[in-house]
Amino acid sequence: MESMRISTIDKVHPLLRRLRGPFEYRSDRYQGVFPGLVSSEPTAGDLSKKVFSFWTGDNALTPNRERSLARLREVLGLRHVLVTAYDLDEWVLEAHPLHPAYEYLSLVHRSDYLRAYFAHHYGGGYVDLKAPTMPWVTAFERIARDDEAWFASDRLHSVAWVAQLGGSLGRDLRRHYHLVAANTAFAARPHSPFTAEWLHEVEARLDQGLEAVRRSPGGIRGEGPGYPFAWNELLNDIHHPLCLKYHAHIRYDDAYLLSREEYL
Repeated sequence: MESMRISTIDKVHPLLRRLRGPFEYRSDRYQGVFPGLVSSEPTAGDLSKKVFSFWTGDNALTPNRERSLARLREVLGLRHVLVTAYDLDEWVLEAHPLHPAYEYLSLVHRSDYLRAYFAHHYGGGYVDLKAPTMPWVTAFERIARDDEAWFASDRLHSVAWVAQLGGSLGRDLRRHYHLVAANTAFAARPHSPFTAEWLHEVEARLDQGLEAVRRSPGGIRGEGPGYPFAWNELLNDIHHPLCLKYHAHIRYDDAYLLSREEYL
């Protein structure tokens, strides 16, 4: 029944969007809902040609992840950097150390945090440890030529994948999920308003949960009793609203689709 409901929503919303006209972001519509959506960054930097992935635990890659890593490096056509717990310090900026909550986060949420940290400070690409469906070189070239493009990825194709938030923000996300870009594989210009607000909001939430997460660290997937952060709280619940706000600076590109086979 749930799949039928989602399928119906996916069919109805495009018709409703044509009737309502294009989405226009209005900050007064979300006052008090997402206070982190304020940026002092004036512009964006140049697109780096590095693509990052993260392995945040001190355990070795599983054989499946090793195969995925080899496959993505074979396909990407760009320099790929796997940042691990052993060399993360080499990438952390003296002017912006990791948030003190980092060491207590689940391994999944550590990756979510680093996604925002690296997108803002380094830019370039990010990819989960899954195989891309095509090389990224041409897609990166398109972004490099487009000064107004701050973020690029495949768009969400179903309301089932959008952040489940309440109020006017949640309603607009469900109505306009086609404006939301995926964050499992993407390209980003550093120091854009998009990445500045992304990282700012993640760290604001870590500030709020710092004492609680010190008492109840997250384990691998946040399974620890009393762990304070919900599964999507540090990624989709932040990234998806920002896609609405900055949709004019997002480029939607099927080049960033990943293989549907889980961890080849």
